[in-house]
Amino acid sequence: MEARQLHDHVLVMTANTVFIRPENDTTLDMPALHYKRTPQFRRAELRRCTTAELSRTRRLVIFQWKKQDKFANPQQNIPFHLTFKGKDRLALEYTTPGSNGSNRTAIWTGKMSPNGLRIDTDDNCGGSLEFWLDGKQELKRGNLCLFTGDTHPKWGIYRGEAQPGSKQAAKAHTFNSFVYRVQVSDGNKKDVAASAGW
Repeated sequence: MEARQLHDHVLVMTANTVFIRPENDTTLDMPALHYKRTPQFRRAELRRCTTAELSRTRRLVIFQWKKQDKFANPQQNIPFHLTFKGKDRLALEYTTPGSNGSNRTAIWTGKMSPNGLRIDTDDNCGGSLEFWLDGKQELKRGNLCLFTGDTHPKWGIYRGEAQPGSKQAAKAHTFNSFVYRVQVSDGNKKDVAASAGW
């Protein structure tokens, strides 16, 4: 788990301050993964599909294609990520390699709905990214640098943490998010059709 300051890892024994666990979403009455993070934590995430760690919707990141060593050349901390741009709007943002690794450009924005990503990596900047929403392809972009080092998928809730000494109410920085039907495949699109909506 990661508190306000990056790399300030702490172990929390209580099950109610930060967690990722399977639960029933009582609002929709359906099974989901429940992500919760209180103000003192920076992230609650799953990465590489085999490990779990902790590290207002606007600017809250829910998926990252993450480079492990953000300082390795060419710098590209997060090749792309999916982030909220308001209560029910999402943006898919791409990072061009170089500079400090944080030069991001929105390559798609739209309303939140069931979605799928298809990622084709290439270590010579010949990768491609496809984004699907409600069974319709919204984006297909090629010649992207998606594998400039040890890169892997991560999903969770990132950022939006309370700053030390913040006067804002804790409620503004407490996140409860439910994720339904996450599927990952290194095979074909049919393997993940149920959750991707295609």
